[in-house]
Amino acid sequence: MNSNKDNQIKLAVDEGNISSRTPFAVCVDDEETNLEILELHLKKAGIECVTHAHSKIALEYIKNNAEKIDVIILDIMMPEMDGITLLKELKAFPKTKAIPVIMQTAMTDERKTVEGIEAGAYYYITKPYAHPVLISIIKSSLKDKKDADSLKTEVNSMYNVIDNVTSVTFEIKTFEEARKLANYVARFSADPNKYIVGLTSLLINSIEHGNLEVGFETKQKLLLENKYDQEINSRKINPAYSNKKVSIEVYRKDAEGIYTVVIKDEGKGFNWQDYIDFDPTRMADPSGRGIAMANIMSPGAVEYWGKGNMVVYKMPINGNDLKNSKEELKASNIS
Repeated sequence: MNSNKDNQIKLAVDEGNISSRTPFAVCVDDEETNLEILELHLKKAGIECVTHAHSKIALEYIKNNAEKIDVIILDIMMPEMDGITLLKELKAFPKTKAIPVIMQTAMTDERKTVEGIEAGAYYYITKPYAHPVLISIIKSSLKDKKDADSLKTEVNSMYNVIDNVTSVTFEIKTFEEARKLANYVARFSADPNKYIVGLTSLLINSIEHGNLEVGFETKQKLLLENKYDQEINSRKINPAYSNKKVSIEVYRKDAEGIYTVVIKDEGKGFNWQDYIDFDPTRMADPSGRGIAMANIMSPGAVEYWGKGNMVVYKMPINGNDLKNSKEELKASNIS
């Protein structure tokens, strides 16, 4: 590696203390050229990988080597077994269900993309993709997996305490705090794996687009110019943003069978209506998908209020259907 650009993922891994070993990825795509491109990107960035052109062989490999795999990059359109089917197999197998899977596609089939998100994909990228975009997504997946692994034992030992929580309040300022809190709060729900991606997206959005005031168009430009981390670090120490916090209030509503998570930032708000639904015309954009993904994974779970600096996220306690919580919260004097 002889450039800062090539070293971005390696730096991100080191900063996040992902593990004492080199991160390991599995790439699955029936096109050998695509596999070669992915392998080049990953190896230049300090990540080991293996590639598979046959999905059924890839599935067996992943199941047999789950303990050493940190991320899977999976193509949607493949013969034999398509990417959605393979993803569902991985999410149904206990040893592989927690491995983040990044779907890659060259198509604009909204239905397939939504199906992948619903099946548990961590994120999706559209081919051809820019190197900095791939870096950003993989970095996030590695950090989230590391946080989930480190919290698993601690949180499992606290389930009896969680059962007694009726309300709790948190404050966060950084992306790292957001990821850790998302891992913790998701475990209040009946299906943590289903809600952790949505919580992470909403919390990071509140810091990034809310408190740090990095707009969606600005983020896209920064990612494509490989200047995103530099700008975020600059804003974190800028007095105009550095003291802002995101507050999170969690309420257990036994009558409705849900935990209601209220997330409030100190930003100016944004036009959330443009981002809450999936827009296939923006599939190639490097940002602006997190809110829609949260809503797709659990329809009706995301509800923005007012100018957009307050969002409600609902998680069933025992798998119940979601119900509108706005009147409930107003009755509880939450504003």
